[in-house]
Amino acid sequence: MKKSKKNKSKNSVSSLFVSKYIYYYYTFFWIILISYLVIK
Repeated sequence: MKKSKKNKSKNSVSSLFVSKYIYYYYTFFWIILISYLVIK
């Protein structure tokens, strides 16, 4: 049971990191899209 709790906590941290990474990637995508429209 203790091991399961530890694994769940690790998974939660990993999920949070992935969510943050997706957020930054999404922002980066919008910057490129706006830059493309401005150049065009």
